[in-house]
Amino acid sequence: MFLLCPPLPTPSRSPDRSEIVLTRGDTLSLRYTYRDYDSDCAVSIFLDRDRNPYNDNSLATVATIEHALPTGSAIREFAVATRITELAPDGSTYLCAKITDGIRTRYLYGSP
Repeated sequence: MFLLCPPLPTPSRSPDRSEIVLTRGDTLSLRYTYRDYDSDCAVSIFLDRDRNPYNDNSLATVATIEHALPTGSAIREFAVATRITELAPDGSTYLCAKITDGIRTRYLYGSP
């Protein structure tokens, strides 16, 4: 189980609140919850040009977090803050989390 929660605090939002507006140098704070019953896991959060994690056109890795112990049935929360240094030239940049436990890998794109 993995849930990428909205950023905390938001640098700014578009007028219709459907997008988070970032500029280079902004600090982006993220939090997420996770659960892995039987193994450790790694979470890599990265900025992507599109919503396809398989085409190798990501912009930058925001953070990589190693969770060394299984959680059992407990749900854990984690937070990370990072400074944004790369954005797509056309203005569309997507936040993605790659979650792997060494056997399975899943991708999750965040939303505002």
